Amino acid sequence: MAGIGFRLDRLSREDGLLGPVASIGHGAAVIAGPWLLAVVALKLINLNLIHSDMVEQAFSLQATLIYLFFISLVAAAPITAFAIRLVSDDLFEDRKADVSAIYLLSLIAAALTGAVLAFCIYAGVFDLKGEALAAAILAAAVISMVWPAAAFCAAMQDYRTVTVAFVLGFGFSVAATIGVVGLGGGIAVQTLAFAFGLGLASLWLSSSILSHFAAPVVSVSRPLKRLLSAMSRYRAIGAGAGFGVLAIWIDSIVVWLSPFGDAALNGLPTSPFYDSAMFISRLTMLPGLVVFLTSVDSDWFVRMQAFLGAMRNHETLDHIEARSAELKHGAEAGIFRLVGAQMIAALVLTVLAPALVEPLALQYQQIALFRVGTLGAAFYVVFFAATTLVLNCGRDRAFLSLQALFLVLNVAATLLFLRFGQDYLGFGFFAASAIAAVIALATLNDTLDRLVFLTFSYALRSARAERRPWTPKPARKTGARLTSITAIFRVRHAGRPEREA
Repeated sequence: MAGIGFRLDRLSREDGLLGPVASIGHGAAVIAGPWLLAVVALKLINLNLIHSDMVEQAFSLQATLIYLFFISLVAAAPITAFAIRLVSDDLFEDRKADVSAIYLLSLIAAALTGAVLAFCIYAGVFDLKGEALAAAILAAAVISMVWPAAAFCAAMQDYRTVTVAFVLGFGFSVAATIGVVGLGGGIAVQTLAFAFGLGLASLWLSSSILSHFAAPVVSVSRPLKRLLSAMSRYRAIGAGAGFGVLAIWIDSIVVWLSPFGDAALNGLPTSPFYDSAMFISRLTMLPGLVVFLTSVDSDWFVRMQAFLGAMRNHETLDHIEARSAELKHGAEAGIFRLVGAQMIAALVLTVLAPALVEPLALQYQQIALFRVGTLGAAFYVVFFAATTLVLNCGRDRAFLSLQALFLVLNVAATLLFLRFGQDYLGFGFFAASAIAAVIALATLNDTLDRLVFLTFSYALRSARAERRPWTPKPARKTGARLTSITAIFRVRHAGRPEREA
């Protein structure tokens, strides 16, 4: 996805005086649109149900929808990561024949995975039955298709479509759900009405994608083989995406299953006290994420292209290392801007928290939780930016390790602070985000310090994998060095016959 910010930066210059505003809006929609609109949608539906004296029904519907978002994101994240990684290569090399088929296969895979995971959780863990179970499984399948669709639209740089689809889709979800409530429909029908709106958003996005890649799908066997191969080749990216989604939700799940959780009438445990404050506090990540997308990522894209161009043009090692130093300097400056914007926003919101209680429909007892969640969200933005840049450098396993580390830290810290009572809710996420952010920054710094070495090493491994020349197994370090020199020589003379090289 590297280069999205570059495109948004160009949009901000092309659209006149309102360009920067449009660029920020599209960036917010791409990065945080679903989360932002989901929180707003849940708030509107809950307020409508509560004003209609349907408090228990509002609690049950909120629990159902929260679980649907969690299930769909966990189900779709790895599949979307595999498909986007594969399609990004195709778009870079101007190969578009398989894009439509890969997209449709990713939609089907995400829907099936979402349905299976929903069945396992709703039926296996919480023993839902009948129409409630059927509605939840169908809704999970429909919502799971939204995330690959949004990612593919972002990959083809159609940000306006992403923005419009999310706004209209969530708007229809809210209207349809409130309409069903007015007609006396139960939780199952309300769930399907909400999912139907997101299904329309998915169709809107899909029409844009399939019209852009208009090549007919002649066969699915070749794209299917490529997608399965990508799942094996990029398994670290897929696993990292899955761990990343699970990690951002895991503190909520731990609280749900603790004494601070409450079970709705349909048996789904949540924690309204924790969820409402923490979900809103995570919306405060928006300033830092938009800065990252519209500024840091665009500058990174330009500098990385210059660095890779120096290597492709076989420039001197001094020149390549100078480009690497420029890339590191740009990354450090960008992270500094991101931290400044996010910390200023966090401090302002922390100070103004008492004044935000009523507009955000919170309780005054939740002020401390909102403040801790806001500070934790600020550190998470730093973690997100650092791990994204690490992944852009090709360190898939480091990305996976960092996401797994944050997952473990979030579980351990949340369990630890639960022992101290309700006043310490949210401190687990805050501590995990702070520690993970520091480690991610250290990993990024190490990656940028060794970028030239890592890039050459990756090129050597790729050359060996493609050419697979026969060489005797080296018995000593000198033999290993000679093998590396031979590989470099083969890469530089790739156009000559094997014997001559």
